[in-house]
Amino acid sequence: MTLDQIKQAIAEGKSVKWANDAYDVIRSTTGEYLIVCSLNQNAIGLTWTDGVTINGKPEDFYIAKTSAEIYAEAEALAEAEDEAETKAKAEALQATIEQMKAEIFTYIQQAVIPSTVASFSELHDYIDANCLGGFCDDDSEINARILELQDERDSLTEEEERNWPNAGELDELQEEQTAFINAAQNAIDAWIKSGGCKRPVWDSSGFPEGEAKRAAEAKAARSWCYVFADGANFYVSRSKAERMQAKDGGKVFPPDHTVRIKHEIEALQNIMKKYPPTSNAWKQAQELINPLFAEMARIAEGGPL
Repeated sequence: MTLDQIKQAIAEGKSVKWANDAYDVIRSTTGEYLIVCSLNQNAIGLTWTDGVTINGKPEDFYIAKTSAEIYAEAEALAEAEDEAETKAKAEALQATIEQMKAEIFTYIQQAVIPSTVASFSELHDYIDANCLGGFCDDDSEINARILELQDERDSLTEEEERNWPNAGELDELQEEQTAFINAAQNAIDAWIKSGGCKRPVWDSSGFPEGEAKRAAEAKAARSWCYVFADGANFYVSRSKAERMQAKDGGKVFPPDHTVRIKHEIEALQNIMKKYPPTSNAWKQAQELINPLFAEMARIAEGGPL
């Protein structure tokens, strides 16, 4: 700050500091500008005797924040942290929900549960539904910490447990975990009741003539594809599949028959064997194959293709 800026700030009633908050820059009752140490009340003039040269570097002078400003900044920081935490929790919840859906489709594929299951609670007739989404995995971060605290608590005497300092953390973690599990399971319950386990791949009767229109609608729905039968690629484009057929001598299966679904499943399974689960190809194949199994189950139960 310049000398003029310091004087102007003091005139406006602002708290001017030098070096740190222990040194106040003031204007005395006699009109002198002083630097006063609040720890011992020692003081020096703000300037040399020439009234122009400042005692100290200009960059060491600053205007202290008021209590209201400090409180407002703390509130804003806390709000930003809360928003970031809320966003992270929402993303984790959505990822868990998608994992639970994938696990349910796998169970449908393995004929462990039927695609006609009507609610989350009905899943318990076939599997331990509480373990969907990895909630029974002891190596998850929150489960590991809860188990650690529970082991610590169990090792205490009754007197030690009454004064145990980590009781609050354990209760908070358990409440947080319960709320997260309930939210995920409620979402899956709503998804099942909306027909999520038995949604069709596509209804052939609803497609108009014309491959371009058909391909566009199917690609948008992410629900079927022409399959190039080398077991390593799949396409929503018939022309690309046929080019691969001409190049490598494979087969192209049109999307008009139950056989088509079986061939798609076979090709996608081959892709999943060829690529690691962390690859985009494996993840895309997994995303496509789950509804195909659900559709095959629906057809087997007598539903229309």
